[in-house]
Amino acid sequence: MSASASPAKRTSEALDPEGDGKRIQAAKRVKRERVERVERTEAIEEGSDDLDSDDEMNDDDVEANIEELRRQRAVERRRRDPEELATAGVVKEISLINFMCHENLTVTLAEKMNFVVGHNGSGKSAILSGLAVALGAKATITGRGAGLKSMIMTGKDRAKVTVTMRNVGDDAFMHELFGDQVVIERNFDQSGSSNFKFRATKDGKILSDKRDMLTKMCNHWQINIDSPLCMLTQDNAKTFLAKTDPKIMYSFFLKGTGLGSIMESYKLTKYSQEKLSRDLASATEALPEQQDKVRKLQNLIQYAEKARNLRKKQEDLKAQLAWAFVNDKESEIETVRGYMASLNVKSEMIVGKLGEIDTADEKVKEDIRMLRDGIAKFVDDHRQTQQDMLAKKKKLSAARTDLAAAKTAITQCKGEIQAREDEIAVIEDKLAAARREQEGEVNPEQLRLQQQLEAAEAQKSGLVRMLPQNERAVATAKAAVDETETALRAAENEYNEADRNTNDIRRNLDNLQARRTDRLAPYGRNLRSVMQAIESTQWKHSKPIGPIGLYVKLVDPVYRNCFSNMLGSSLCSFVVRDPADQNTLQRIFEQCGRQSNFSASPVRQGGPPNFPSITLYKGDRYDFSNGDLYRQGVGETVLSKLEVDDEDVLRVLITAHQIERTLVAPSDNDALAVMDRVLGPHRHSIVVFSASEFRHNGHVKNRLRQSGPQTKWRGPDMFVTDVAAEIERLRPILNEHETDLYTKRAELQVRRQEAAAARDGLKKAQADVDRNNKGIPHIKRMIEAISDKLKASRPIDGNATEISLEEVRQEKTNLQEELNVLEGNFEVKETDFKDVETECEAAQALLTSFQEQLNTKKDMLVNLQAQEKQYEKERAHYRGSLGRAKQQLQKEEDTIDEAEKTLKTWTQAALGFMERPDEFGDAKALEAQRKVVDKQIEEARRRTNIDLDQIVHQHLIESERLDKATRSIDKFREIERLLKVGFDDRSNRWQMLRRAISLRIHMRFIENIRQRGFEGRLHFDHEVGEELRLEVATSIDTVTQREMVYKRPESLSGGERSFVTVSLLLSMWDSAPANLRCLDEWDVFLDSANRRIAAGLLMDGSRDVTSKQFVLISPLDMNGVNTGGRGNKVIRLADPVRNQRRLEEFQ
Repeated sequence: MSASASPAKRTSEALDPEGDGKRIQAAKRVKRERVERVERTEAIEEGSDDLDSDDEMNDDDVEANIEELRRQRAVERRRRDPEELATAGVVKEISLINFMCHENLTVTLAEKMNFVVGHNGSGKSAILSGLAVALGAKATITGRGAGLKSMIMTGKDRAKVTVTMRNVGDDAFMHELFGDQVVIERNFDQSGSSNFKFRATKDGKILSDKRDMLTKMCNHWQINIDSPLCMLTQDNAKTFLAKTDPKIMYSFFLKGTGLGSIMESYKLTKYSQEKLSRDLASATEALPEQQDKVRKLQNLIQYAEKARNLRKKQEDLKAQLAWAFVNDKESEIETVRGYMASLNVKSEMIVGKLGEIDTADEKVKEDIRMLRDGIAKFVDDHRQTQQDMLAKKKKLSAARTDLAAAKTAITQCKGEIQAREDEIAVIEDKLAAARREQEGEVNPEQLRLQQQLEAAEAQKSGLVRMLPQNERAVATAKAAVDETETALRAAENEYNEADRNTNDIRRNLDNLQARRTDRLAPYGRNLRSVMQAIESTQWKHSKPIGPIGLYVKLVDPVYRNCFSNMLGSSLCSFVVRDPADQNTLQRIFEQCGRQSNFSASPVRQGGPPNFPSITLYKGDRYDFSNGDLYRQGVGETVLSKLEVDDEDVLRVLITAHQIERTLVAPSDNDALAVMDRVLGPHRHSIVVFSASEFRHNGHVKNRLRQSGPQTKWRGPDMFVTDVAAEIERLRPILNEHETDLYTKRAELQVRRQEAAAARDGLKKAQADVDRNNKGIPHIKRMIEAISDKLKASRPIDGNATEISLEEVRQEKTNLQEELNVLEGNFEVKETDFKDVETECEAAQALLTSFQEQLNTKKDMLVNLQAQEKQYEKERAHYRGSLGRAKQQLQKEEDTIDEAEKTLKTWTQAALGFMERPDEFGDAKALEAQRKVVDKQIEEARRRTNIDLDQIVHQHLIESERLDKATRSIDKFREIERLLKVGFDDRSNRWQMLRRAISLRIHMRFIENIRQRGFEGRLHFDHEVGEELRLEVATSIDTVTQREMVYKRPESLSGGERSFVTVSLLLSMWDSAPANLRCLDEWDVFLDSANRRIAAGLLMDGSRDVTSKQFVLISPLDMNGVNTGGRGNKVIRLADPVRNQRRLEEFQ
């Protein structure tokens, strides 16, 4: 048992009838050790049941007990692991700085036996003094000074003692805090101040600086540094048995074995029990007086029996009335709660209705916004239709005017031709008459030529008439060629775009496959060779940073495509700090491009390599927080959606792309809303990127808003996180693109065929025009030739009438040619007019449809706006209803709170009268009965002249006091009994343990001292004087023990006393709980033979115990002593340095 156990703990243990349940851990361990020792001594105790001293034992008893003790130790040795060493509660290392004669000394101790040897003055005792000081001992205990400052090395201001304790195994102290060792450091200086520090390692963090931690540790390991059994100093070792008083020896026995601390706690328990008995006696003496007082009040109450019955009835009525009030209040609260429940249902219904209205209103607002946007877009889309309609009307009017003019010209031309034909007929009639008169018949040759001339004129007229139609066909064919060529180019562009997109997806898939094994794959082809060259190159300033995409992560994946378009090229770039490094890196790019086909993303197909850009960065890590719109609360920025692991990379991206002030939005509508919100209050100009890959920018000054798609990034996706999922996503998309590409290829082939057919049609139409252009001059020449022949065939003597006829005919021919041209032009203009008229009709129909659709959309918008206003009215109505309901609810809640407080007060008051009844009366009827009873009680008080209320109240108080006093006395009598029983039981156990331990010490002492050939006795007076007397017989020539001559310790020589001291300490150590056992100058008076025997006893003693550590100090070496074995160590200190000189030097 620890000598420093708390007396309060002992008292609580004595009060516990069971005992074992409330003992602290250290006490349990000590008890187990004591029980084991008692069990080991049972065989020795047999036959000596009432043994109080060792004088009753004869020689045979002693020999038998010693033999039994040896047998038990042999059994224990065989059962115990010979290699078992102490792992907790023993000293690992002692360090002394400026302490006594040591300026800086560190000593490492073994786990079991440590012999510290050295010449006088080498500082052996200082080691034990330092250990004692570190474990909390006062300087006086060490016998080396009156205070700690006297232990500081001469000439030094302060000293430090550090002790490292082993802390491993089941007996470890606070292992979760200290670990496998506890380092105790004590510092003190010349001023007398001192402090403790506790660490897990010498240079580790200070875990505690309270002395209480040392007390807890010493209690845990049963270390009582003040006990001689734990540490026997040099001075005490020399005089231990020389001047020892028997009472002091007995006290040393009790203190060293822990029995004394147990007895102190038992005495405290005994004192508490006696004090409790005295208090119980006083309380019992006062009890009759209280009983008499209660009886007098009882007798006094009997004089007013009637009044008391009335009072009881009054109390019953009060109780019933109180519970009636409680019942009425509960009914009132339930009514209010029912009303509140209906209000809650109504509120929930209103909230649900508001939710429905909000949902419908949001949908209507969204429909209005979409409809407005649709109307605006519809108007914008059809604005060109209106303009086309106006242009077509103008064109139709012009065509109608041209057609009317052409028709008028044709009519006039026909009139003139008819006039010429009439004139020719008249002239021909005249000529015919003249010819008939002259010749009598027509010349056949002239008739044939005349027929040829008319046929040629008809052919000429046909060619002239067909020329405008053929020219119109050429124009139509050219338009068809232009249309098919345009469609062909569009189809080629669509095919090329689809082919590009398909190739991009294929490259992305290939890049994603490569990413599984190469994290550099997104940033270029064969980039690994560049990184290897960078690692092996000597740089002027520092190694380049890049590709910088390795340091950038996307937080929100919705912006993946948008940020790839914006930052793709920059993420593939590199950053250098010096221009010379920039040139070096460029040469590496070019060399790797030639040797390993390196190219940055996007990789060009079949072209020169694409080298990444190189940014020259001076290393200025400026503060950009003033321009960070996200930190200012303006909105989400590009920077807020990124995580950049490198500060230099962050500054480069801020400089290149202004990511701290560029805003982002999840959709185009959100982007426009952000611009409307931010422009003006926060900034004059703004740029917003949407996740749909559009760029929106605006300026306050000119109210300009511009939007457009981002430039597409043709490289791989830079922000893929789940490569496998992205591959699975792209594979079906690739299949769709390949199918679409096949369709586009077929469509392209069709467009090419249509374009070829249109070109063929143009060639044919152009050939027709060319034939007309060539045929008309040829026919004209043929007509002239026929006309010349016709003239030649006629008689030379023709008259003027024939000449006039030819002129008229020529005029008719010219007019006919003009008519043919006019009719051809008329047909063309008529066709153009009809086409324009058809286009106008189609445009008018389209415009009419547009207007009808526009009117329909406007009607829908008006209806939606009406719905929106209706929703606003309904929302205002329901919000007002909800507000009124909430106000009413709050009012009713306040009412219930007040009512519940009142109910609680009334219920507590009613419970003071009686328990809650099953039925409740009517409050008004009960109140009337109470008033009648009050009058009767008042009448009885006037007749008996007794204050019934006061008497009853006083009787109640005194009765409660009597009952309380009676219960308390009974309770404390039981406690007194338990204390007495517990104390007697513990005292008996303690006395048994004391007898067993003293007997074991006695037997062990006799066994030890016989190693020298001595005989000894230990006289324990447990009952009367509480003394321990030690006697030794140094000569054993006599036959029996009783005939030997025994000496007191003070009669022994120095060597004999030292040997007896060692024997006694070993005997008591066998029953002592402490793990640490230190002995100074144990062999100072021993000769070599006695010293060898004593050393053997110490070594045997160390082998007989486990988990114990011995520190023995001797000025002599250990020659002749077997100090081998695991856990044993001999520590030799260096000889002291003294200023020694020969005597003749002073003569």
